[in-house]
Amino acid sequence: MQILVVGAGLSGLTTAVTLLIRGHTVVVSAIDMPAVSASIIAGAIWHPFFQEPDAAYLRRAAETYSSLDKFVCDPKSGIMRRTLTEFFTTQLERLWWGSALPYARRIGATELNAPYQCAYQVPVLVADTPTYLAYLNEMFLDLGGRFQKEFVQDLGNPQMSGYDVTVNCSGFGASLLCRDRTMDIVRGVVIEVEKPAHFSGCFIDDSNQYRPTYVIERATDCILGGTAEPAQTGTHVDPSVVDDIMARCARLAPEIANARIKRCSVGFRPRRPTVRLGADDSVPRLFHNYGHGGSGFTLSWGCASELATLLEQVAERPQPSDETSL
Repeated sequence: MQILVVGAGLSGLTTAVTLLIRGHTVVVSAIDMPAVSASIIAGAIWHPFFQEPDAAYLRRAAETYSSLDKFVCDPKSGIMRRTLTEFFTTQLERLWWGSALPYARRIGATELNAPYQCAYQVPVLVADTPTYLAYLNEMFLDLGGRFQKEFVQDLGNPQMSGYDVTVNCSGFGASLLCRDRTMDIVRGVVIEVEKPAHFSGCFIDDSNQYRPTYVIERATDCILGGTAEPAQTGTHVDPSVVDDIMARCARLAPEIANARIKRCSVGFRPRRPTVRLGADDSVPRLFHNYGHGGSGFTLSWGCASELATLLEQVAERPQPSDETSL
């Protein structure tokens, strides 16, 4: 099939690559190409931030983990294995998402400082996002994909534009393209610091939904965060916010306290109550894959694979004939 993918962020690129692998012809259309998409600043770690137990989420996340893990052996991919220590202020007997991982080690309160009641150490996957997006971009082109830089204003009917199918991966752009009033935007401040000598590991405390605390170790630096501010669109970062993030991260990983700050960035997570994945209710052969919030990396390959399967199933169904029966 001839398929148009709208959006060149992480979800759009992953979806496009998945469709190419499955033998389709794919064009990605976007005003922002991968190197300048919002995904570029993400502290990409496989982790279900603020996610309630959900079977569909876990299925998609588990498939993503399996897909990403295959890239670890290629240093050009930017995908790395790391050990995550996640801290909890209440007792937690099990991680609902632990079944997607090779193992999970529980740490009891006696080994931790207040206010933490338990912690889990688990193996996760982390991406150096500029490197990983460049890797996906190269994979897309090597598989025969093509980019076209344009501002898409109307998803319309795919067959009217010369494509068999259109896949909408426009992120927050879907709020206008689809008039999706369930969409909102969550502002996040992240800090990139030089990695201290001999530092290793990732650390998370997401007990405060507006001030998630995380340290993500990459190859030569660390990403520290963060904030989660609904409906905020400003790009100015108050120095007090930077001080707060640094102090919170140092409580989780003391070696970070004196790390040299390289830059501060602001990103915007497109969020809706649930991921929209599947066929459009009214426009024929239009599909959607957006609204991942802070889980775009964690769900990327699972959502792309599921979308591709749904798309192929619908496309195989006989289409109504234009001829009138006599």
